[in-house]
Amino acid sequence: MQHPEKLKVFLEAKRFDSKNNEEENFLKMKETIKSEIDEENVKEYVNGYLESRNLKKEDLKRREHTKQKEDLIQQFKKRSNLSKRKIAILIGVNRKTVRKVSKEQSP
Repeated sequence: MQHPEKLKVFLEAKRFDSKNNEEENFLKMKETIKSEIDEENVKEYVNGYLESRNLKKEDLKRREHTKQKEDLIQQFKKRSNLSKRKIAILIGVNRKTVRKVSKEQSP
């Protein structure tokens, strides 16, 4: 003879445990997925980028270095969770430039 109440309790406990494990796993995964470029290493990344191209931060404002500026903005957009405003401040350009390079419409 089967015990439907015991089975129901067992299935409910299993569902509850499964749901908690999913949430716990999601939180663990979220913690481990960090952006490559974050607040802590952003200056190091910018300096390395500029140094590898024999540029100074001021050079990014020059027209002849537009490609490098746009590339750096794209790198930030792909590899970080930084806001457009933060990217603009770090590179020394305005947010409109970051939006343009990101192919986004201004609000």
